[in-house]
Formats: sequence, structure tokens, C-alpha cells
Amino acid sequence: MMLSPTISYLMLIFKSVYSNSWSQDGPINAEMTFSTSKTNSEDNVERARTALDYLQLRVPVPVVIEVLNGTFSESLMIGYQKGGLCSEFNIHNDQFAVRTTLVSGCLQELEQLTGCHIYNIAKRVIIVGTLQGAKVARKIVEDCIVHNVPPTPRIRDIMRINAATQKLETLRYEL
Repeated sequence: MMLSPTISYLMLIFKSVYSNSWSQDGPINAEMTFSTSKTNSEDNVERARTALDYLQLRVPVPVVIEVLNGTFSESLMIGYQKGGLCSEFNIHNDQFAVRTTLVSGCLQELEQLTGCHIYNIAKRVIIVGTLQGAKVARKIVEDCIVHNVPPTPRIRDIMRINAATQKLETLRYEL
């Protein structure tokens, strides 16, 4: 897929800022602007804001470029910030720590199941991928944080269902 010159230029800026934004002592303040001189689309502006936010949170550059190119992304607030799950459902700090550990432990399995990139950064869960995969990931994360449902058994059950469905599909095509 051929990218526009503006997107290519933004990719170079993102890569340089991303690689130079952290020193050994910690973060260095950096500023980045996005110009909309060639587009008036609200969607493009929103994707650029999301991309800048993800870069600030240290999401890998290739994933941010996918967001710029139109891949579905969602940022699920799980902490005590405004709109976060813990503040909405009055979850105590010690409960939040345990539940976040549960979610973090199964992110790799959840990525394999949904086909999405999933990151737990700064009291947020960032999901980048297909809409269907994001819905499954969001449901599992929300159930774990809000209702204290362990995610691993649910992920294994869904994987078993997917394997059984694939076996049925192969049998169907053999007949």
C-alpha cells in the first residue's frame, strides 16, 4: 500500500521522536504538532490525535502507523482517572492491583486469540486490530477488572470453541 507524502513524513517524525524521547534519566519533554493543511476530514484528525497519544504512552511505532492508516483502535481506561473502570465501579486499590496483574499475565494469549495488538500501559489497555477481536478483548478485560472473573479459563474456552469450529469447517469441505 502506497502512503501519501504527508503520512510518510509523519512516520519519519514519529520514529525520530519515539527513539530520542527517552534518556537514561527518564523522559525528555518533546512537542509534536499535526498539520491538517491537506485534509479537512475529522476522521484523519482524530486518528492523528490518537496516534500522538499512543506515541506518548510508548506504543510501538509500527502499531501507531497502523492506527494512522485506519486500523481500529480502542483505549480502555481501567484506572481511577475520569471514565476509568475503577472510578466508575468503586474498585479498591488493592483489588485493582491484583486484577491488573491477572490481565497483564494473559495479554499474550489474548493477542493470539483476537489477532489484535494489546498493551497495558499507564492504567489503560490499548487494543489495536479488528473490531471483532477488540470486542472480545474488551469484554474479557472488563470482566476481569470489574467482576473479578479470571481471564485465562475464558480464553482457553474460546480457543477450544474456535478449534472445534475449524474442525467442523474442514469436515464440511471434505464432504
